[in-house]
Amino acid sequence: MKKLLLIVYIWMSSTCTGQTPEGYYMLKKADSLFGQKEYQQASVIYTTIINSQLWKISTNDYYNLCKAFALSGNQESAFSSLEILTTKMKYSDLEQLSHDNTFSQMHKDSRWKGILKVVSENKLMAQKKKNIKLEKILVQVFDEDQKSRENYLNIAKSKGFDSPEADSVGKLLDKVDSINLIKVENILDNYGWLGKEVVSEKGTNALWLIIDHAEPAVQKRYIGVMRQAIEEGRLEGKYLALVEDRIALDSGQEQIYGTQYILNEKSNLNELLPVMDIEQIDVRRAKVGLTPLREYLKENQIAIYPKTYR
Repeated sequence: MKKLLLIVYIWMSSTCTGQTPEGYYMLKKADSLFGQKEYQQASVIYTTIINSQLWKISTNDYYNLCKAFALSGNQESAFSSLEILTTKMKYSDLEQLSHDNTFSQMHKDSRWKGILKVVSENKLMAQKKKNIKLEKILVQVFDEDQKSRENYLNIAKSKGFDSPEADSVGKLLDKVDSINLIKVENILDNYGWLGKEVVSEKGTNALWLIIDHAEPAVQKRYIGVMRQAIEEGRLEGKYLALVEDRIALDSGQEQIYGTQYILNEKSNLNELLPVMDIEQIDVRRAKVGLTPLREYLKENQIAIYPKTYR
């Protein structure tokens, strides 16, 4: 059982080539202003991020921009943003938009029905792309992986990593990993890397999750598939970054992006594993869509890390 492989999967922000740490903090500020109902200020920052391409704006972020314009009384900008959201970003949540009272003042405008029509068409197109059978398999794989890892970590933390109880549960985890890997390799070898439009976000993340937990030889075999998926927009660069960090550490090298950490058994604190050129790590992380290391350390309660990082 490799303790390096036991980190429970966590959701991370989106990826975009050319992103910067500054862009991440700007987005965080915009979200904060939106939460404080400072909608006009929030819309200015969201727009600045989009125009400068400092950080990739997700569909949810763009939806918040539309709401910020509407709530600040700027209906023209709200309609313009909704048009981009629906025609270019292919937003398809018809139920959300139809029942969102934020836009109630815009319902009388003739353009509103046109917006709903496009969203309805997007929804139909999205449904046609779905592979329900494969999505069901992958969602089950995801859930089994997370449940097994959480169970192992709970036992290991309470009884000790070297305890007979942890060893027993660890063997069950290895068995789950082996079964899930067979399922995922079969899908990858027959269908390639499937995006969220085909198997849902949870389904496509299950593909990465199982490869991320696999042996280095398996990971290396699918690196090319992952890179192609990134180029075609079916996978975010941050997921490849995590796999590359695992491969680097397994080969005795320092990790590139600082995504890997372990529980230090002596101190019982989370410890960041060795990282190359840590002074430039936030630049590297931003390029693949990872949050600044400082945020990552805080989110995962990583207390042991190089003091040269500021």
